[in-house]
Amino acid sequence: MNLRLAVRMLIRHPALSAIAVFGITVEIAIAATMFTLVGEQLSPSDLPLPEGSSRFSSGTRPLVPRDVVAWREQLSTVRHLGAFRTVTRNLIVPPAAPEPIEIAEMSAAGFDVAGVAPVMGRVIRPEDERPGAAPVVVIGHAAWRSRFGANPNVLDTTIQLGDTHHTVVGVMPEGFAFPINHAYWTPLRLDSSSHAIAGGPPLTVFGRLPGGATLQSAQAELTMVGERARTASPETHQHLRLRVVPYASQFSEMDQPGNRLALQLARFFISVLLIGISINVAVLVYARTAARQAEIAVRTALGASRGRIIAQMFAEGLVLAGLGALAGVTLAAVALAQIREALLLSEPLPFWIRFTISGQTMTYVVALTVAAAGVIGALPAARCATTTRGGRSITTISMPSTPWATSTRRTT
Repeated sequence: MNLRLAVRMLIRHPALSAIAVFGITVEIAIAATMFTLVGEQLSPSDLPLPEGSSRFSSGTRPLVPRDVVAWREQLSTVRHLGAFRTVTRNLIVPPAAPEPIEIAEMSAAGFDVAGVAPVMGRVIRPEDERPGAAPVVVIGHAAWRSRFGANPNVLDTTIQLGDTHHTVVGVMPEGFAFPINHAYWTPLRLDSSSHAIAGGPPLTVFGRLPGGATLQSAQAELTMVGERARTASPETHQHLRLRVVPYASQFSEMDQPGNRLALQLARFFISVLLIGISINVAVLVYARTAARQAEIAVRTALGASRGRIIAQMFAEGLVLAGLGALAGVTLAAVALAQIREALLLSEPLPFWIRFTISGQTMTYVVALTVAAAGVIGALPAARCATTTRGGRSITTISMPSTPWATSTRRTT
């Protein structure tokens, strides 16, 4: 009944309702958009893969092939341990002009971690990583369409990457871009014997935690591995600090506490801005509520409690804020799609970033909506109800002069 009465009251005051809904819509749209963008940095989205993955990283220096080989032999809480690095090579496929592209030199374990099968051919295998193996390449679905014209006979064709000719052995499904935003994959050859202890190209290491294993248990084992490495090679590993983190977290650059604090403050001030707009709307609503003193007094005389009056006014504020929230979330979804398209024009995004309204964002919006309803409806109602039912206050209700009605004074 409160909601039905609230809708009727909003219809009776269309101008005030439109102004209030517009203000809340704009602020909810800004808040939801910022919450999503900040959330992608503070808490990156779950990986759109069959299972979650975890990533390993060094806090003080890049990891090198010898480290990765040692970890494969010593770690038991991690399976499919692999590594990758990004290199730039010229793609030469006559008659097209050469084009510089980014390639993921990746362990075969990367495809096991991702758990995604190719749509054509095969993925990189462990034997492809061995010294002397024939160079092969796996290509992404978008690259297959744009660069190779979706040729169904692309397998076993030869393309040139830099100075080396590679055989195309597989095509991945649409949307696959592991480990970050890659569309070409070649084998990473971890020949630790050809590098010094701390030598070789810097690598990013990843792995999958098996069932029952946690980040904490993997961290404990990795810490012991790091201690052994520092004891065996103090001149190169004395400052090595190893961490286990969720896969996408390391790429968000939120390791620095100052960065996290700045984003959290931005989210907080956006919320405060909504409360400010709600207060402005509440001033308008209060003017209308004050004009309804006679109505409130009549309802009080008929036995309505203070809580009943506040509940009715809160329902009116909730309808206003709810309409603004629905429009604001819709506007935020459109804005996020436009932001994503604009970012994609400059460079590919990491494959796990989706810029969609998540359940966490919706929870945040609901909390803001209820808070706004309280400011808009409950606070003015509480003030008016107090004026009407205060311990010493007197409210006079003048009834029309008729044979059956006289002026009545109610004192509380």
